[in-house]
Amino acid sequence: MVAVDAYSRGLDIGVAMEASLPQKVVADGTKLNQILTSLLSNAVKFTSHGSILLWTEMLSPSRLYVEVKDTGVGIEAELQQALFEPFVQADVSDTRKYGGSGLGLALCEGLLAAMGGKIGVKSIKGVGSSFYFELPVTVPDFQSAFSSEVKSELQRQHSDAAVLLIGDLPATQMVIKLACQQWGVGFHWERKERRILRNLEEVLHQENYHWIFLAQDISDSFWEKLHPYLNTPEAAKIVQLRVPTERYGQRPLPHLYVPFSREELAACLLGKPRKLPHSEAEWYHPHPDLPLVLVVDDNEVNRRVACGYLRKLGFSCDIAEDGRQAVEAVKHEQYGIVFMDCQMPVLDGYQATRAIRAELQGRPLPIVAVTANAMEGDREKCLSAGMDDYLTKPLTKERLQQVIARWYPAVSAPNHGIKPSA
Repeated sequence: MVAVDAYSRGLDIGVAMEASLPQKVVADGTKLNQILTSLLSNAVKFTSHGSILLWTEMLSPSRLYVEVKDTGVGIEAELQQALFEPFVQADVSDTRKYGGSGLGLALCEGLLAAMGGKIGVKSIKGVGSSFYFELPVTVPDFQSAFSSEVKSELQRQHSDAAVLLIGDLPATQMVIKLACQQWGVGFHWERKERRILRNLEEVLHQENYHWIFLAQDISDSFWEKLHPYLNTPEAAKIVQLRVPTERYGQRPLPHLYVPFSREELAACLLGKPRKLPHSEAEWYHPHPDLPLVLVVDDNEVNRRVACGYLRKLGFSCDIAEDGRQAVEAVKHEQYGIVFMDCQMPVLDGYQATRAIRAELQGRPLPIVAVTANAMEGDREKCLSAGMDDYLTKPLTKERLQQVIARWYPAVSAPNHGIKPSA
């Protein structure tokens, strides 16, 4: 979901990793997902042009290092240490311009501390920022043979082969370049497509270019000049990078969805067709029999997490940032279920639920409370306000699925927990 937002803003985003990084590590996936979502969301929010790169490596056999680097507005040096304090924002003018203050950083620090990790920042005003963290992990098998196996197979299939990337994609080029270095494959990046257009036929016939990757936003003029070659043997080496949510019309070329993993890139270079995984298909293609869901929360990260889980379950989502927006949304749209944060500005979840019940005049609509409170009496307070069910943060896909299954049994889940009110 963060990647979709990045591409909609014209940003490039990539995921790169050290060659020795194992394919699997064991950590608290829920907390790690929240941290990454928060850091990547902030990077997208405060970057108007350029790129975002997620870098991962092992500092030791049991310590993971992750860095989110952007080319955004940057942060003044004297403000950087205060960023991880609750309710501190870097610069009011930047906050207003870019839509929010990124207050999830204090939460990230707390989550990492609970996991035995730590977080930091490096930033230059007007250049960009790098937020990085490290944490202890368990590695089932630290010695990963993935890169050596890919390198051996590529050398067997294509000796002296090279990749050509065409397009203004600084993060993607870093991902492909590092992978090519690890696998013993040559790499060339041509940022300006017009330089290729001048000698397109020569480039297509260049023997060492076994793969030519085209940016997802390659121009129509480039396609027009490329069209006569689409039925030639040279077309087999062309791979178009694509954003899963975009339509590309009649362009009959092999393609690779961005952002991609090193496993997906390896499969592409080895000639294995890349199909959209089942999880991505669920993400971008809602189930026609499931209703529209409204997610109400004043925290952007919480909204992203909830919507991400819901989309993976096959639902389409609308969002509201406070109770007043939620009431207005219900007036104009028919929702199958509402997930309502309880503590919000303008109009809190309790007040919003009462207003929605008055608006609906008895028409049933499941409203599920989502709250950080887990004190005795909180559940009863939510139900007395007119809510039907109760979830505590942080959300997990499994608990969300359990609640939804009470109203929509087609969404399979274990049948336990509190029952909806009559």
